Amino acid sequence: MTLQERKYNVRIKFIEWGLIIAGAVIIFISFIWDYLQIIVREGFAGEFLSLPGDQHFYQATVQYQPVNFAWSLFIFGEVLILFSITMMVIRIKKSPMVRQENSRMDANDHVKL
Repeated sequence: MTLQERKYNVRIKFIEWGLIIAGAVIIFISFIWDYLQIIVREGFAGEFLSLPGDQHFYQATVQYQPVNFAWSLFIFGEVLILFSITMMVIRIKKSPMVRQENSRMDANDHVKL
């Protein structure tokens, strides 16, 4: 039985979405890190939109073989995502169950003023 079926309020907050998206972007950057360095080092940043047709950029990248992977960036992105998921799980487990909107009040339920 899922948390939603057990009437827990399962929603992802803005900060949790932000951490998940930031982590995903950082992980993506870890995969293209070497090519970003080529773009900056070789001065291609100013002509970024025309890079697909630039012969000099093509030559600089086609012969390039990555040596190292940006593990620190990758791990940082993973930590952000896992932290966000952990925050969400802890918050949901602490939250009270949401009462069904269509349920009737029992005889013992009463409104306090």
